[in-house]
Amino acid sequence: MSSGDEEDELTLVVRLVWQVVRKSPFPPPGDHNSWTEAAVIDQAVDLYLHKGAAIVADAKAAAGGDQGHLERRLLKTIRNYMIDVAKSTPVGLMRNRLATMLLRHPDFVRLDDAVNALDGWAPAGSPGAGGELWQGDEDALHEAAASTPVPSGVKFNKSGPPPPLTKQALLDVIAAVFAAAGDCYLPDQTLARVIARRFDEFLDADNRDVSDTTSPADPADIAEYGPADPTTEDQIDQIAAADAADWLWVEFSLEERTIYPFLNIPETTEARIASVVLILGCGEGEAEAILQAMFAKIREHAPTPEFARHLLDELTAIYNREHPDGPPGGTP
Repeated sequence: MSSGDEEDELTLVVRLVWQVVRKSPFPPPGDHNSWTEAAVIDQAVDLYLHKGAAIVADAKAAAGGDQGHLERRLLKTIRNYMIDVAKSTPVGLMRNRLATMLLRHPDFVRLDDAVNALDGWAPAGSPGAGGELWQGDEDALHEAAASTPVPSGVKFNKSGPPPPLTKQALLDVIAAVFAAAGDCYLPDQTLARVIARRFDEFLDADNRDVSDTTSPADPADIAEYGPADPTTEDQIDQIAAADAADWLWVEFSLEERTIYPFLNIPETTEARIASVVLILGCGEGEAEAILQAMFAKIREHAPTPEFARHLLDELTAIYNREHPDGPPGGTP
């Protein structure tokens, strides 16, 4: 491939990054405070370096010369990449932690942007639960969070739900923040930003985020775990499995959530890869990488085969709630 071709590809990626950030609330990269031309170019270069020229080459091959299809494929790749980048920031990580914790908590309700201005959270039965959006000074929320005591024993695992002490500390601060907001609903990013700042001292990379999980299960194929055995329920902390499943579901990318039911195709690795290629319209190498990443994430949270079975049951239940009509293309 000539240098001219590479320049053309990078120019295309820059233009499509512009298109994505104009329509989505992604934070700008690095030290940039807004989406300037320089910020967009930096983001495009970072994407290009991480994904390589293959993102364009694969899209061209899949598109068969259809420029419109090529751009739609690239837009999807760019958006998914930026979602993953946003999730890796301190605020992004906190946003995911809050989602996994609050989704199952009866005192909070989820508001989505299909009906409301922004995705967010509110106390159950509050004005916010009815759609009243908080529009005050964020400094007041930070002050409320800072004035709420946090025990010194708080710590955050590298992945998975927080320990009980940390969970309670988070809930205490969240309650104080919502009280300062008049129990209006708070957008995801606002709430995560306030909570992340309050717990910043506990999120220092040098002295936190050490995983408390036990050794992972034997790395046999996930499909071999099968459904949970009811006779072992007294040995399994099903609440922990449900919490871990909630965490994993948020951690999964949109593509990973889409192909989740195809993890359990038992025949061959090739059959699973073929299913992912068909559903996502990607190449075999990309499909294999996505599957391997999902297996690794699941195994990381599965200390025993018994726990893995419960974890997969919980993930399946989440998938079924979100896809009552079944997976795309029918059940594998």
